Amino acid sequence: MQIADLEIAREFWGQVSVQIPENEYDDLDKRLKYKSDQVRSLLIESDPLALSFNDINFLLRSSFASRRKAKEILGSLDLDDLREGLADLVQSSSSIEQRTYTLRKHLERFPSAQMELPFELLHNLYPDRYWPWSKWIWNPDSNTGALRLLVSEECELFGRDDFETYELVCAASDFLFHTLAAAGLGVDIASPFSFDIFVAGVYATYMSTVLEMRMTKEFNQIVPSAVELAARLLGIYKLKVGL
Repeated sequence: MQIADLEIAREFWGQVSVQIPENEYDDLDKRLKYKSDQVRSLLIESDPLALSFNDINFLLRSSFASRRKAKEILGSLDLDDLREGLADLVQSSSSIEQRTYTLRKHLERFPSAQMELPFELLHNLYPDRYWPWSKWIWNPDSNTGALRLLVSEECELFGRDDFETYELVCAASDFLFHTLAAAGLGVDIASPFSFDIFVAGVYATYMSTVLEMRMTKEFNQIVPSAVELAARLLGIYKLKVGL
């Protein structure tokens, strides 16, 4: 079965490459790599059970899903519970369910963060092995998102539960990553994060097209640029490399 819809991918890349110029693309990639380095430094190279308030705040604010809820999460949840959940993510001998269970359990009052943050952190920790999953990438409730736009109709993304669904999302993302890289469509095989940018660019292009058709000219003038929207979706909008 052919998973990737290369014709659609080429059309999107034609738009993405205009809206996110090469220098901006490279900057987004550098910022994603820097964020990954910071996450790895906190959770792998240091003791996650000793994370400070500011460390956890950084991790929460590194994800689009938890950024705006970071203050509320930190104000309502026990820091030791969050430390325990974050520490479990780096237990390489455990399954995905086991690695994410504790963090997801403690975040149950924050559904978006509960769904997206654990998988996004896993992607930052192990970018060659795990892929991010958020509602803008694929929303199973509405069967929409950037991934759905890039794969064929025959590509199954619905699993029996969140974990099987995540495995399907990872499989589709990994296949697309290698296929797009081979086709020269904005993805660098040496950087998994280039795929994140491509997917965010696809979503930004799709949203701008939909808004342009449905909204007034005045409204569309205040819509963020594709670069800004991609940076927000990727959790790096205010992240500066080296700072």
